[in-house]
Amino acid sequence: MKELSRGLNFKYKQEFIAKCNELNALRIKVVHKITKYPLEELQEEAQNVKDIFENIMALFNIGRNHLLFWINDVVSSVDWEDVYEDIAT
Repeated sequence: MKELSRGLNFKYKQEFIAKCNELNALRIKVVHKITKYPLEELQEEAQNVKDIFENIMALFNIGRNHLLFWINDVVSSVDWEDVYEDIAT
């Protein structure tokens, strides 16, 4: 998460990181409860994990689409013939 927070910015990046940290905290909580708590309580936690994971995937897809749009914009706005000429000279 540290590397991601220092990397490229994309739409909903902070929300994505927050949800990933939330999922990790819940994962740790479930692991510590797995042998001590009733199955019903673990099922509730599992549903929470599923909900958070689905939210993370939605944020990931938004961020990915934002980066793909940005990359496409950069690639289509560059005059590649000029770039090739600069490299050749």
